[in-house]
Amino acid sequence: MERESKNNLFDHSAAKVRLLKEYISAYLGILSNADWIKEVFLYDLFCGPGIYEDEGEGSPIVFLKEIIRAHELVAGPRKKPTNFNCLFNDNDGEKVTRLESNILNKNLDITKYGKIKYRTDDYKLVLNDVKEEIKTFNNERGFVFIDPYGYSEVSLADINALTNTGKSEVLLFMPTHHMY
Repeated sequence: MERESKNNLFDHSAAKVRLLKEYISAYLGILSNADWIKEVFLYDLFCGPGIYEDEGEGSPIVFLKEIIRAHELVAGPRKKPTNFNCLFNDNDGEKVTRLESNILNKNLDITKYGKIKYRTDDYKLVLNDVKEEIKTFNNERGFVFIDPYGYSEVSLADINALTNTGKSEVLLFMPTHHMY
């Protein structure tokens, strides 16, 4: 079943996606309304293809839809230029290729107010780059989403390093059988 849950949006995954959507909706709405926040970075370190085989939407699609929503409802009407940047990473290059295609097919274009960067690297490599980028934030904020399917090397030190500047937040979904 674990293998199938990577490909189909089962109830537990749908609940996680709903939680992510509610959280990121509020997060982007608040930051889009803050005059001093100029740029928001969203990092999805285990992004997958964005669309499950049963057509359920995953985290990258949620991110992009909520960015568009925040721009249309908050930043755009206020004429407040908030840039939104996404980093979508998965060490499986095929999944990232499918994600790029899925984003195009869903017409989730954020190029007028942001950009998307794709990577196909190991989590630890990307994590180090994200930690370094967050250290440089002034009027920027970051949100790091970690849903490590089949991966168990996320540590408390990693989370602390991502949040210790006070300029980023982390949402971690970790199966209890991976906790130690």
